[in-house]
Amino acid sequence: MSEVDESKFPYGYVPEHLKERVKNWRSLSVGERLELTSELSSAAWAKIGVVRDPSKPMDKTIRRAERSRVSIVLDEAEVASIIRFLGFGRASANVWFVGLEEGLGDMTSDEARENIKQRAHFSEIMDLREAHLRLKEKGQTIDVEVNTPKTAVWKWMARIVLLLKGAADWNDPISIKQYVRFHLGRANGETFLTELSPIPSRNRADDCWPHWFKTRDLNLEKQLQERKAKLKQMIAEYSRSLIICYGLSRADEFAELLGVEWEYKTSKIGCAKDGARWLLPFFGTGQMSVATFGEFASLIRGSSAANTDKSSRA
Repeated sequence: MSEVDESKFPYGYVPEHLKERVKNWRSLSVGERLELTSELSSAAWAKIGVVRDPSKPMDKTIRRAERSRVSIVLDEAEVASIIRFLGFGRASANVWFVGLEEGLGDMTSDEARENIKQRAHFSEIMDLREAHLRLKEKGQTIDVEVNTPKTAVWKWMARIVLLLKGAADWNDPISIKQYVRFHLGRANGETFLTELSPIPSRNRADDCWPHWFKTRDLNLEKQLQERKAKLKQMIAEYSRSLIICYGLSRADEFAELLGVEWEYKTSKIGCAKDGARWLLPFFGTGQMSVATFGEFASLIRGSSAANTDKSSRA
């Protein structure tokens, strides 16, 4: 692998999705500040084509997995299939979660390539467990019922659904894990998990795979627009579903997808006028805090959309 020219390191670079947190850094906890520093570092390295290599977790120096080395053999039909993917669970579910992009977790580079290849054979909507049984992480098949990924994103989703259901144990770690293992994103369940982008990424600073798709598919933008139109059609069809978007940096994109305007109840919580569409911080990387969740819990409990026919909603 070629050497990285460290003289080009963009000191002071702040990507768009981190600007709000940098601006309000004084309000962050110590842990959140450390997380922000790490994200800023990763984003700066990514800007010069260098991203973290998860196969070398102890490497604390330059994180060298160069964008130019990302490669995979996909034919036109396989690329189209990956772009058409809509999400996990049941489209008519009572609760939707809309995130930023499909994730790659702690997969090695080789696993990421193989798993993206497997995603080309997904149906447009998949059962979360069935889909992940086709994928591997750390050399093991991902069975959410057995070796449940420790992603914070899924845990926050489980908390929210348990809260909406009126469960007294909505914050109990065991109940949360059980919900993720057996209920989240299931074909006959009460949730649907989708993303703004179907192209997997390791984190928001990592544009390796989005870059790869863009440079190899001239029709990519058209296909992404067609997928967005399909999601809008589904949202209209299942209009009574409660929809929770997570990722403040993409608030405008969420609003455009849903056809709403956000009214901010707090600096980190937005809601549409109908009370059925919500905007929260990203559920990973420490952005969603217990305090923010507590504020959301109070707001959603008082929402007419959450209380109308609650028994049939979740």
